[in-house]
Amino acid sequence: MLHRTCLVFVLGFLAAVASAAESLPPFPLSESTGNSLYHRALAKKVYDSRLIDNMEQPAKWSSNGIGKMSYTEERARDGRRSLRFRTPMRDEGHLKRNRNDQGSFVGDQGGWTSIILCFDGPQDWSAFNRLSMWIYVHPNSIKTHSLTLALDCQGLPDNATSPFPWHVVHDLRPGEWNHVVWEIPNLPRDKVASMSVGLLLRGHDPEDRGIVTYDIDQIELQRVDAEPFEGWAVAPGRIAFNHVGYRPGDRKVALAGDGAGERFEVVSADRKTVAIEKPIESITTPRGTFRVLDFSELQSPGEYVLRTGNLKSQALRIAEDVWRRPAYKALNFFFCERCGYDVPGIHRVCHQDWQGSYKDVKKIINGGWHDAGDLSQGTWRTAMAVYAMLELIQRRELKGRDQALYDRTLDEALWGLDWLLKTQFADGHRMTWSTMRLYTDNKLGTNDDVITPAQNVPWENFLSAAVEALAVDVLRKERPKLAERCLVAARADWKAAIQSRSDWSSSSCLEAAWGALAAVQLCRATGEAAFGDRAVELGRLVIQCQEQGLTDAVPLTGFFYTHTSRGAASHDYHAAFEESPLLALNALCETFPDHDQWIQWYSAALIHSEFFLKRGSRITAPYELMPNSIWRKDEITQIGDQKQREAMLRQWEDGTHLGDNRVLRIFPIWRDRTFHGNTNAHLSATLALAAASRLRGDRDGEQLVARQLQWVFGGNPFCQSLMYGEGYDYPPLFAYCLKNVVGALPVGMDSMRNDEPYWPDSNYACFKEIWTAPTERFLWLMAYEPLPPANTADGNAAAIKLAVRVTASDEVNSSAAGELTIEGSGSHSIQYRVFNATLADPVDRIDLVENRPAKVLVKLKVEDRMKPWVVVVTVDGSQSTRQELFGAFVRSFP
Repeated sequence: MLHRTCLVFVLGFLAAVASAAESLPPFPLSESTGNSLYHRALAKKVYDSRLIDNMEQPAKWSSNGIGKMSYTEERARDGRRSLRFRTPMRDEGHLKRNRNDQGSFVGDQGGWTSIILCFDGPQDWSAFNRLSMWIYVHPNSIKTHSLTLALDCQGLPDNATSPFPWHVVHDLRPGEWNHVVWEIPNLPRDKVASMSVGLLLRGHDPEDRGIVTYDIDQIELQRVDAEPFEGWAVAPGRIAFNHVGYRPGDRKVALAGDGAGERFEVVSADRKTVAIEKPIESITTPRGTFRVLDFSELQSPGEYVLRTGNLKSQALRIAEDVWRRPAYKALNFFFCERCGYDVPGIHRVCHQDWQGSYKDVKKIINGGWHDAGDLSQGTWRTAMAVYAMLELIQRRELKGRDQALYDRTLDEALWGLDWLLKTQFADGHRMTWSTMRLYTDNKLGTNDDVITPAQNVPWENFLSAAVEALAVDVLRKERPKLAERCLVAARADWKAAIQSRSDWSSSSCLEAAWGALAAVQLCRATGEAAFGDRAVELGRLVIQCQEQGLTDAVPLTGFFYTHTSRGAASHDYHAAFEESPLLALNALCETFPDHDQWIQWYSAALIHSEFFLKRGSRITAPYELMPNSIWRKDEITQIGDQKQREAMLRQWEDGTHLGDNRVLRIFPIWRDRTFHGNTNAHLSATLALAAASRLRGDRDGEQLVARQLQWVFGGNPFCQSLMYGEGYDYPPLFAYCLKNVVGALPVGMDSMRNDEPYWPDSNYACFKEIWTAPTERFLWLMAYEPLPPANTADGNAAAIKLAVRVTASDEVNSSAAGELTIEGSGSHSIQYRVFNATLADPVDRIDLVENRPAKVLVKLKVEDRMKPWVVVVTVDGSQSTRQELFGAFVRSFP
C-alpha cells in the first residue's frame, strides 16, 4: 500500500481568497423552515383518522403537579370549546425539597406538571401511525414554548434497547393554533392505556411573569406514509447524498431508494444541461442491496440535481467553499448557547446567582456555553470547544484569508476562554460539572440558587492547560495581556495535573493524551525544553494505551485502552474522546520531527487509521460508516445487574463476530435507556481519522472522512441532515430550555437492534438532544480540512519525485519488500524510518539522471509478525518527499 503525504486535503470549506471578503449574516440565524422535516410532515396526506377527543364532551382528563386544567369556550379549533392547561414555570415546593450537600438547589428542572387522559380500557391503535392535535399558545413575554407528549403503551419492555414513548414538541408559536403531529410506528400501540401532555418546568427570565397557558383541541389518530425509522435500506422514493455539497476534487457518491431506474443523470439545477448520464451500480453487501450513483468525475462548480427513474434529489452544490456555511451555522449554535448573555429570542442575561465553591471561596460561574438542551456547564465541554475554535483559526489561517469567519470564530472562542479562566480555583480545582436545568431569578440567597463544589480532575487540568497555552500562541500579537494571563493559568493547570501524583509511569489514556498535548502547547508557547521532554514521556504512555497486535481471529488493531494497564478497551458512548490520542500523536510528530520517537508516534497514528477505522468501515459498505469499538464478551458477562447484563448481551450478539469471543460494534452498546446517541462518538472517531490523515497526507483517509460527513448531512438511510437548519429534512431536536437552534447537532443516531441505525420521529433526550460536543467536533474537523500545500522550497528535494509500493510479503520468513521509484537529477540521500522491522542493506545515496526514473529495492525483516510494520522514506530529509510503506501478515477484513 502507498500514500503520498505531500497531497493536500481535499475536503475543505474555504475558497482561499474568493470568499475572504464575503459578508456573513448576524447571529442568531433564522432557519428556512421550508426545508425541515416537520414542514414536510405537516403536508402529508392523511389516509384515515380516528377522533380521540374534540373536547366537546367531558373525558377522563386529570391534572398532575402544580398545573391546572379547565374547559374553555373562549376559542376552539373545531366545535365550541377546548381544554385549557395553565401553569407557572417553576414549582417553589420542588425547589425547596431538592437540595444538595451545599444546602442549595440541586440544579434540576424546576418541577414537572401534566394533564393526563386515561381511557376506560387499553385501546388498540395499531391501524394508525400518527398522533395529531392542535395547541394554541397564549401570548406572553416568555420566549420559548414546548410541551411533552407521552403514551402509556402497556407491554413496552423496560431495558436499554426499549424506546421511550415520549415526544417533546418545541417552538410553539404564540397567538395561533399550532398543528402538532407525532409519528409513532416505532412504538407498540395495541394496548394504549393513557396519554398525557406535560411540561418540564424550566423557569423563566426574571423579567417574565412566568405563567404559561395552552389551549388544546382536536386530538386524533391518523394513518400517513410514515418515515422509515430503522435499518440500512435507503428510504423509498428518496436519494441519500451530501446535502452540504461536494468540493470539485471529492469522491461523489449517492444512494437511491426504491423507484430508481437503471441509469441516472446529473442535471444542472435549471434543468437545461445534462452534465453526466451513466448506469447505476447495484451492489449487495451484508447490509442489503444498494443502488450506487457515482458521479465523482463531475468537477465543474455549480448547482445540480440527481435524477433516476421517478426519483429526483434536491439541489446539491459543487464548490470549493461548501463547508463554510455549515461551519458558520455551528458557530451560531454556540452563540445561542451562551450563558450570562442576552441571546435575542432565546433568553436574557441568565444565571447571575449560579456559584462554584472550593474551601471558603465562592465564584459566580455563569458565562461560557450551556452544555445542551439543558443549561448545565462542564470544563471539558467548554475547553474542547475553545480548543476546536482556536485550532480552526490557527490551522486554517483564517485571519486575512476569511476575515469575517475569523472575527466570528475568535469572538466565540474568547467567550468560552473567559469562562475557563474565571472558573479556575486553587489547587487544580475546576467546575468539572454543574447541573442546571432551569432559568433562575438572578438573585443570591433565594430558593433557586445552585452552588456546586469544584473538583480536581487531572486530565481536565491538562486539557485546560493545553487550551490556555494554545490561546497564548493565537493571541500573543493582538491581545498580549490576555495571552499573558492565559500563560499564567496554563502553568497553574499544568502544575496541578503533574503534581496530582508522584508516579507518572502509568496513566489513563485521557491523561496521557491531553498531558502530551498540554506539554506540546506549553513548549511552543514558552520555548522551554522541559515541556518538550515531558511531552515525549507522556507520548510513550499514549502508545502504551494502544493495541498494536493482530490475529486471524481479530484482524483489527490500533484501538486504545482506557489505561496503560490495558485492562479494558475504550468504548465511547454519548460522550466520546477517540480523537484525543490521535491529536496528541499528530502534535508530537509536527512539533518534534527529528526526535527518535517520531516513527513510534507516526506508526501509532497509521495503525489506528489503517487497521481499525479504515478496515472497520468496510463492514458498512456502501455507507462506509466507521465502527465504534471492539467488545470482549467477558466485559459484559461480569456485570452484576442482571437486567443490564441481558440487554447488553443482546446487543453484543448483534455485533460483527470476530472470534476469541469478541465482536466489532458499529454503534455503541447501550447500558441504559437514556444515554444513547452515536453522532458525537462518530464525529470523535472522524476527527481522529482526520488528524491521522492530515499527518500522513492520506488521500484515502481524507475521502473516508468525507463519507462520514456525508452520513451526518443527509447521506444516511433516512436521507435527513442531522444539523438543524442545514440541508434538507432536518428533524426537530430536543432543546427543551431553548429553541431549535440553527447549527445544532444532536447527541446522535441511535441503534436498538441488529447493530443498525434507528432514527424515529420521537424527540427526547438524550439521543436527539442538542449538545455542544458533536457541534464542537464538527468545527474541529473543519480545522483539519485542506491546508496550503507543503513548502517545497528546500533545495534539490523540490525537484524530486518519490513513489513507493509494496512488492512482496512473506509471512513464513517474516520478510517483506518494497520498491522506491525516484525521479530527478543529481546526487541525493535517502532516509528511512522503520517500525517493527529492520532493513537489509538499505541504499542511502542515489545518483539520478534527468528523465530516467531510478528504482531502489527495499528489503525488510519484520520483527513481530503479529504487528503491522511501517517504513517512512524521505529524500534529502525533505518532508515534501515523504512516502510510506506498510503492511501486515494477518488477513484483511472483512
